[in-house]
Amino acid sequence: MPRAEEARDIIVRFVRDHGGTCDVIPIYRTALPKNIVPLTSKPDIITFTSSSTVKNFVTLYGKKTLGKMVIASIGPVTTKTINSLGLTVHIEAERYDIPGLVEAILEYVKPVPVTHNR
Repeated sequence: MPRAEEARDIIVRFVRDHGGTCDVIPIYRTALPKNIVPLTSKPDIITFTSSSTVKNFVTLYGKKTLGKMVIASIGPVTTKTINSLGLTVHIEAERYDIPGLVEAILEYVKPVPVTHNR
């Protein structure tokens, strides 16, 4: 099974628990860049699609950088990592994929209709 070097073993365990065999082939890993690109502006929303992206961002830029940003998470595992760092998740995808994350962000930024009481 081709996957990330640091991936969880959920699928591998499922296959093995049901009598199958599954060889893991790490085909990529997340790594810190050699040169840090300075943040020149504050994004409106920052997205995290895995626990490793959260950890690497914090390693490069520190928790303070995220302190006032709106944080969007692809799902509960990533959210747990963000929360474990003492940060708040404002948006979490219901479907744990990129389209689900985009939908959650669009819902978050959707204008709230103004109602007038007469």
